[in-house]
Amino acid sequence: MQKSAKTLRTSFVFFFIFILHTSYFLPFAHSATLDLTTSARIRGLSYKNTTLTTEGARNQSFFSERADLGLMLKNIKLDSPRGRDTTMDVGLLLGAIGISGSTVPIQSPFDRAASRYPNSNLTPYIQNAYVKVNQFLGYPWQLTLGRQPFELVGGLLASDNGVGFTGLRIDYPFRSWEMKTKLFMFEPSSTGGVNSLDLYGFSLEIPSEGIWELSALIEKDKTTTVALNTPVQGAVRTFYGLRYSLEYGPLSFDGQGVIQSGSAKPQNPAQSKITYAGTALLFKGKWTQEMGRLGIGQGRLSFGKGSGDHSDTLTRDEAFFPSYGKRFDGLERAGFGDFYGASLYDAFGSTSTANGLPPNASGVQVFNLGATFPPYNGIYLDIDYYIFQAGTIGSALTKSLGKEWDVRLHYTIKNKLTIQVAFASFSPGNPYNSTTAKRFLFEASGRF
Repeated sequence: MQKSAKTLRTSFVFFFIFILHTSYFLPFAHSATLDLTTSARIRGLSYKNTTLTTEGARNQSFFSERADLGLMLKNIKLDSPRGRDTTMDVGLLLGAIGISGSTVPIQSPFDRAASRYPNSNLTPYIQNAYVKVNQFLGYPWQLTLGRQPFELVGGLLASDNGVGFTGLRIDYPFRSWEMKTKLFMFEPSSTGGVNSLDLYGFSLEIPSEGIWELSALIEKDKTTTVALNTPVQGAVRTFYGLRYSLEYGPLSFDGQGVIQSGSAKPQNPAQSKITYAGTALLFKGKWTQEMGRLGIGQGRLSFGKGSGDHSDTLTRDEAFFPSYGKRFDGLERAGFGDFYGASLYDAFGSTSTANGLPPNASGVQVFNLGATFPPYNGIYLDIDYYIFQAGTIGSALTKSLGKEWDVRLHYTIKNKLTIQVAFASFSPGNPYNSTTAKRFLFEASGRF
C-alpha cells in the first residue's frame, strides 16, 4: 500500500509539473484548458446464496466503494503544418475500488472482478494516462498513446472494464464519404502488470439511415494456456463483427453479430492442432412513449446468443469467448441481470469453471423484457425480466440456467447525484440444483 501511495504522489507531482511547464512556455491563457472531473459511488450490498448451490450456500453483505479523479489538459497548441493547428491533450484518470464492512477478504465470485484491477483495497491506481494528438502532421487524424479507455462493438468484443488499455490508437475520418475508422494495438495488463495478450484490430463506421460498423479484433496469446483440456501455445483468435444502430424518433435499435476463428498449437507435437470457432448475436430495441400527464415511459426488449462448445468435436472449440469483453463494474458484474450479470459467454457464479457457469455448460442465451415507468415526483421505477439458457450443456441436463426479476427505484438531481434502491431475485435452473438467490442494493453516487 505504501508503494502504491508513493507511486500516486509521484504521478501527481509529475503531472502538475507538466501543467506548470506548459502554462509557462505555451500561450496557455487562450489556447489550453484544464478540466477536472470526479465521481464517487458507494453501494450497500447484500447477496443471498452467491454459490448457487444447496450445500455450502454463502451469504455476503458489504459496502462497495468506487471513486475516480480525472485531470485533462486540452488544446495545447503544438504546430500548424498544412495550415491546420496540431494540438495535444494530456489526460490522467485515477481510480480506486474496494469493500468495507465485510468480516472476511474478498471471496468468490467477487475475486474474479477484483483480479482485473491493480488493487482492490481502495488504494488509488492509475486508470488512464495518455497523450492525444489532434490533426497530427496537419492531417485530420487523431493519435492516442498510453493507457486509455476503449470499447469495441459496444463492449461485446473488447472493453478496458475501467482499468484502461496500454497502447496506440489512430482515429481517421474520411470526410468525403463521411466515414470514420480507427486502428488500435493494445497490451492489456492484469494484476501486477502481467501481460499475456496482444490485441490488434480496426473498425470502420459507415453512416446510412443508421450507422453500420465493421470491425476486426485479433487476440494473440504470448503464454501457455489450456484449450479443450490441452496445454497449448501461440493461441491466436480472430473476431469479425458487424453492428447496425438506428435512432428513429421514439424508437432505437442496436444489432450486433460476431464470427470467431483461430487456432493454437499443442505443446505435445503428437497432438492435433486446436481450432477456434464461434458466433454471437445481440439485438436490443427500445421505445419511448408519451403517456399524457403521467409523463414519459420506456419499454425495452433484448435477445442475445453466444455459441457453446460441442463435446463431440475434440479438437475444435466452438465456444464464443473474447478475453476482454465488457464484464465488470467495480467488484460486481456488468451484464444482463442485476444478480446474474451475464454476458453472452459467462456469468456471475462461484463454480470452478472459467466462465462461471455449471460444469459442461458454455455459451449463454438471454431474453430480456423491461420497462421504465413515468416518474412520480422525479422517482423512476424500472422492472426487468430475464430468461437465461446455456448454448450447450451435458446431455443429462436441461439448458435452462435460470430466470431473474429486477426491480429498481432511482432518483437523479441534474445528472449529478443519483440515489437508487434495487432488488433482484434469481431462480436458478436445473444445472445449478439450487434455491433462489437474491441481491439487495442501496446506492448513492455523485459526479462533477
